[in-house]
Amino acid sequence: MALAMRLQCLFHRVSVRWNVKHFSNSSLISFHEWTSDTPPLERLCALLKTCDFFGAESGVRYATHYLEDHPDLGPALRYRLASDYHIDRWAKQAFYELMSGSILEISVTDEELLGWSAYRTLVRTHAEVAQYRLGLAFFAPDSDEISGLDLHDALHEMVVPGMNKECRVLTVMSIQDTPDGKSLLKKEEEYIDNAVEALIKQW
Repeated sequence: MALAMRLQCLFHRVSVRWNVKHFSNSSLISFHEWTSDTPPLERLCALLKTCDFFGAESGVRYATHYLEDHPDLGPALRYRLASDYHIDRWAKQAFYELMSGSILEISVTDEELLGWSAYRTLVRTHAEVAQYRLGLAFFAPDSDEISGLDLHDALHEMVVPGMNKECRVLTVMSIQDTPDGKSLLKKEEEYIDNAVEALIKQW
């Protein structure tokens, strides 16, 4: 009886290993030719999960390639995939997208996808950024309407009730020059980067 159970376990192990190897090798053929058409989001997510489980690297590369800029992939789901499959760059991208909008825009579904830890970190980071902006008596304008260079000039000339010269200097020093003019406040980026780094360490 004991021998039969051992043989059964051995057969199961060999069978699993063969299936994994067979799946991985066959996936090399299935995903060899990529097209310009973007597959549906649900199919890519299912494919990523399956290929990651079986260790089919070609399938994982195929799925992540099309998910990278998928038009239907929202930031909350992108973060969930990033945490599930340890894709650090997606975590940072998703968190920056979530920080760019209001915390009130986060849906219940988004909260579930993010999970309690990430959602709590997101809310806390939003609060830290808001407090920092209030401390400077300055709210950053829309980055699409004004460039970083123009913002420097505007800050030197602006008049805000309660803002003295020292506060204005501190505000100007907090502005980060970037080629695209989108990253306006260096301190805000530090809050976000630190939050993402802390979350990644929890994976």
